[in-house]
Amino acid sequence: MTTSSTTDILHEVSRVLSHVNCQKLSLSGIFMAVTIVEIAKELNLSHTTVSRVLNGKAGGFVSEKTQEMVFQKAKEM
Repeated sequence: MTTSSTTDILHEVSRVLSHVNCQKLSLSGIFMAVTIVEIAKELNLSHTTVSRVLNGKAGGFVSEKTQEMVFQKAKEM
């Protein structure tokens, strides 16, 4: 994945998360916030790693592959 596509993904994730206000629909129909900690647990990563990726500060700290996994999981949740 190139830097420009990583940036594109970051913008898309940011747009999606702001659109849904970081929320997901639970089975009871009540909206619940998706947290960095939940994403981190799903991927077996630290919350710091997930935070760096979602805040666009992963450069030099987080591999491209891990960044892709975080963005994908954030979209899914």
